[in-house]
Amino acid sequence: MSKSDSGPVASTFRESADRFAILMGRTAMVLSLVAAAYMVVFPFAASIPVCTRPAWLDEAGSRLGFSSIVLTFLVGGFSALIGLIVRKAHAISLGLASISVLVISFFIAVATMNQGENFNGDGAAVANLRTINTAEVTHISSHDGKYGTIEDLIREELLDSRFVTGPVSGYNFIVSLNQSGYTATATRDAANCSARWDYFTESDAIIRYSRNASRAPRGRAGQPAL
Repeated sequence: MSKSDSGPVASTFRESADRFAILMGRTAMVLSLVAAAYMVVFPFAASIPVCTRPAWLDEAGSRLGFSSIVLTFLVGGFSALIGLIVRKAHAISLGLASISVLVISFFIAVATMNQGENFNGDGAAVANLRTINTAEVTHISSHDGKYGTIEDLIREELLDSRFVTGPVSGYNFIVSLNQSGYTATATRDAANCSARWDYFTESDAIIRYSRNASRAPRGRAGQPAL
C-alpha cells in the first residue's frame, strides 16, 4: 500500500472508531438510566408486603438490575477507554457520565432503603419477644434455673393465653428449649400485611432478625434488630 493510500484508510478507520466509541457511550448512558431506574424504584417495590407482592417482581427485578449495572460499567468503561485512544472527548464524557449516573443512583437507593426498612407492624413482634424474655427471666428465678415453654409461661401467668391460641399482633410465637437455654421466634402470619420481617431471641435477650435471608433485611439475617 502506498503512502497516498494510507491517509484515506487511516482517516476511515479513525472515523469508524469515533462512531463506535460514541455508540458505546450512548449505549452505556441508556443502560445507566435503566440501572438507575431499578435502584431508585427497587426499594419501594421491596417495601410492598410479601402477602401482596407478585412473586415474579423480586426475580425479574434482580436480574434486570444486576445485568444493567454490570453492562453499564463494562460498556461505559470501554467507551471512555476508546475515547481516550482516539482522543474523542464526547465518547469519554458519555462513558464517564453513565458511570456517574450509576454511582449517584446507588447512593440514592441506599438512602431510600434505609429510611423504609421497617414496617410499623414489626415493632409489635419485637415488643412481644421482649415480653417473652422478661417472662423467662422471672420463670428461671423461681424454677431452679429452668426456662419454660409458652405453655409454662402462661400457666405461671407470665404471658396471656393469646400466645398459644393464635397470632398475636400479626405474629405467631414459638418458644423451644435447648441446652443453652431457649429460642423464641416470631413468624409473620400470612394475613399480616402491616409487617415484613421475622425475628427471634435467645437467652441473651437480644432481638435478632430471622436467620432465613428471605425473611430479614438484605445482609442482616441473624443480626440484631435495631
